[in-house]
Amino acid sequence: MNKPVISGARPSGSPSRNAPAEPMLTEGEARRVGQPGDSASRHGHRLAAARLTTSLEQAAAVRLPGPDISCWSDHLLELFLCYLHPVGLARAARVCRRWYQAASHRSLQVHCFMQSYPAAQRRRLSQALHTATLLQSLRLPGKTMTPGSPQKTQPEWLVEQEHSPQRLFFTLVKHWLHARQLAFDSSDTCIRSIGRSCNEELYSPDGNYLVIRHSCSSRQWRESLSVWSHEGVGLRQLACTHTPSLPLCHGMRFSADSRRLLAVDIQGQLHSWQQEADSSWRALASGRLSPARVEGARFSPDARCLVIQTGGNLLVFAEDDAQQWEQSYSFPLNTIPLPFDFAATSSAEFVQFSADSHHFLFVNTGQAFIFDHCGASWQTAGIGDVEGGSVETAILDAQGSWIAVALRDKRQAWMIPPHHKSLTAKLWHCSREKGWHCIDSRTCVSALMYQYPMAFSPDSRQLAFPDQWSNGDVCVCVLSLAHTGHCKLAAWLTPGPGAAIESPDYPYGITALHYSANGHYLAAMTRAGIQLWQFGQQKHGSAAPLPWVAVSWMENGDITREMRFAFSPDGYHCATAMGEGGHVRVQGPGPDRDYVTKLEFAAGRLVEQLLFAPDATRLLVSCAGPQYTRPGYTTCLRLLAPRTEPDS
Repeated sequence: MNKPVISGARPSGSPSRNAPAEPMLTEGEARRVGQPGDSASRHGHRLAAARLTTSLEQAAAVRLPGPDISCWSDHLLELFLCYLHPVGLARAARVCRRWYQAASHRSLQVHCFMQSYPAAQRRRLSQALHTATLLQSLRLPGKTMTPGSPQKTQPEWLVEQEHSPQRLFFTLVKHWLHARQLAFDSSDTCIRSIGRSCNEELYSPDGNYLVIRHSCSSRQWRESLSVWSHEGVGLRQLACTHTPSLPLCHGMRFSADSRRLLAVDIQGQLHSWQQEADSSWRALASGRLSPARVEGARFSPDARCLVIQTGGNLLVFAEDDAQQWEQSYSFPLNTIPLPFDFAATSSAEFVQFSADSHHFLFVNTGQAFIFDHCGASWQTAGIGDVEGGSVETAILDAQGSWIAVALRDKRQAWMIPPHHKSLTAKLWHCSREKGWHCIDSRTCVSALMYQYPMAFSPDSRQLAFPDQWSNGDVCVCVLSLAHTGHCKLAAWLTPGPGAAIESPDYPYGITALHYSANGHYLAAMTRAGIQLWQFGQQKHGSAAPLPWVAVSWMENGDITREMRFAFSPDGYHCATAMGEGGHVRVQGPGPDRDYVTKLEFAAGRLVEQLLFAPDATRLLVSCAGPQYTRPGYTTCLRLLAPRTEPDS
């Protein structure tokens, strides 16, 4: 793994006196920042809004320089470099003295760094990054200081630079990449919680608020919701909602402006709470959306669409400008009872939305349907060959243009799963000419006894799913996807430290697949441990970068219990937890080219969930209660910059 240092060597002939003071990303470290993103014109960074606009105006006012790049003006050169990803920017700095000077500007490096994230992740970061929070993580040198201890002065680079959230986030991530150990602050705040929350969006889009389920009575099991905000090291409770008379469905969500919280109970009652000017939360009038019992509910990412599954129908509701919910579509369900051993998605995953909320995928009793928003209604198409097999797993990519399904033979679907089972993995693509159509089909063998895991990369350019070698060893198949609707095999990846990752007692194979936020890392979870690969990394002795290189194997010390895992929104670090004592680790790239453990502590109990804050500065750890009964508790850690400065 290439070293993520910040100050790179100057090219031959580069100035020693007039070179900019800002740190420079070398090609080795820039490879971490990944693949090219969207053009600068689509990015809302100040560099694109101000500097690039000026460059365009000045370039238009002068004579075109022609193909000789040595005649390009400084403004035109900078405009060209803005469209490069960090690897290309690092290579461009080696061309000549002028290019080195242009590529060394901190604003340009920040812009290219943010462009390395897919568009959806950039939007999430733009909402969640706040100057005050990032400054807290950058200014505190270590653990919480005792009263009366001397305060460190701010480093010169922090005082002089402009405090834009993107620039501070760039600086903080560089601090973490340089560090062999991460500093952190922990609070004594422990929240009684139910524990694992089934992929719910617990944070508001702006990252300021957190909603947690908890039990409000020890005599009768009833759920309640509480809203919290980050305050210093710990959490401060802002509101505790009235306990609903009935349990809530999974899939609660904050509105796009983070001012309202929405949830649905199993009787079809919509509950909502709104933030007031004094930061308190007021319950709004609730209304019943469905007379039938609700089996699942899911809000769209913009919280303007709601999908409810009842016993016989799928109901779609839309919110108008007056915040009133009206039913816009109804789809009858052909309910087919399935045996107890057949894989079933949880209520939070039965509907998957695209990032723009214009498409959603619905999985029900071995069938999958895609819904596309058209005007005020929706169009529906069936996915999968019903005659050929039952849909065991189906996933939708973030852009809403790809669907991957795993079909099980109907004869196997009604039998107890054998140790090995055969599935058909199919890839569907949507185009204007053909609509949804299947472009690839292949047979896969899985040792998994439950739901078959599949994962799209955040930029929708790759698909990963498990398979097996001819000798029975587990592997991961990675397909490369093109926007034109074509795919090709990109890699076969084998997890584990060289030995088989299965045992006769636990024939689960790969239980989950996860991509990091920027798509640079892929994690495969097994009972034996977690394997991590890095994309586009140059291996020792290799002349060219390889598609995927194994960088870390995280051994599970207790194979009887599943490890917990979460990627950080920064795209480089991750958190793991294992064992009854809750051994938590935060790992990431280190300065010595290895993926290392930078922070570890014992939570004291079995960890049920790990969750990073949207700006990556905090880690929530949810633990089980005594004797693994509910409720448990949730605590918060604040990750800080190390003591070293970025230029060191």
